Amino acid sequence: MDDEEFGKNPLAPVGLLLSILGGPLGLIVSFLALRRADRTGEGRRMAIAGLTLSAIWITIAVFTLAALVNPGDGPTAGDAVAVEATGTTVTVNPEVADETTPPSAPLITSSELSALAHDSATVRGKTFTVSGRAVSDGTETDDVIAAVTAPGDDVRVILRGPLVGDIEHDEDFQATVTVTDTKVIGLPVLQVSDLDIP
Repeated sequence: MDDEEFGKNPLAPVGLLLSILGGPLGLIVSFLALRRADRTGEGRRMAIAGLTLSAIWITIAVFTLAALVNPGDGPTAGDAVAVEATGTTVTVNPEVADETTPPSAPLITSSELSALAHDSATVRGKTFTVSGRAVSDGTETDDVIAAVTAPGDDVRVILRGPLVGDIEHDEDFQATVTVTDTKVIGLPVLQVSDLDIP
């Protein structure tokens, strides 16, 4: 480049150089060089080249910034939030099972009740829903002797746990129980996890 070639418009090569380096300053200087080229007739092509390069750099910068600010439609691993369970369950449609509500234990069948009476090892560790009537009350201990019923069968068991203190003699109940491997006075022991006294 000759100093005399751009003597009347030195902004044209400066604008092009700044546009090559990138940034908005090249756009401003190239725009001023184009305005001066209209008056002087020198450096018009260099000013347009500087404007074009600056526009390309600014477009790339805008898209890069947009990608950094809004990386996509969905959450990323960095957006994960720790959730603490509150124990609250909301049922929107009672026809559809709620995944947060544990399924209720199945009702004990007469064959399982018979196994419980004769060989509790075959049903040990299983959880059932049982119905029956208290033979003793649980006011003094955490054990209640009860007659558990199933269709066509009746077996005496011991209900154990802090909830059984509410059962009185000759009172009906429904309970969720787990069969233990313990027998007391020859009766199988059922650990009570839920109790309903109608």
